[in-house]
Amino acid sequence: MDADFWVDIGSVLIALGALWFSVVAWLASREMQKKHLDLQTRFVAIEEGRDKTAKEAQSKAAVRAELVKEQREDGRGYQRKLAITNDGPGVAKRIHVEMDGLSLEDHKRVVVRKDLLASELAPKATVKYLVSAENPKPQFNEVKITWEDESGDTQEWKSQLTF
Repeated sequence: MDADFWVDIGSVLIALGALWFSVVAWLASREMQKKHLDLQTRFVAIEEGRDKTAKEAQSKAAVRAELVKEQREDGRGYQRKLAITNDGPGVAKRIHVEMDGLSLEDHKRVVVRKDLLASELAPKATVKYLVSAENPKPQFNEVKITWEDESGDTQEWKSQLTF
């Protein structure tokens, strides 16, 4: 066995080692590509979820009520009104307002005709209903509003209000 034989054996062993190293590196690279693809898929799902949430938020209505005192048109004194406002970016549909457990059209202190009740409220819009005062003392009124918006969900707002 001469030196050339051992050089040839060494060369073959180095080549086999390099081949083994390349196969291991290729397998590791493939595994990293799978993990990267899985991570990209998760990022896309998160972004789609954020987009969906943002779109839903843009279609939500945010309806609230307040009892206000406004100067009468003739300038003599004040009128008390129930103001229903949509602060949200979406349209409020199928609005139903109750005061002290009664719908507005059935409440004896709210002056409104059934055909003038708002069933929809545009974004940033307000509708006001005249409320008569039974006595001069401040009174608490429980107001509950339910509505639907573009999200299709029924929303609710409830609070105790006073003048």
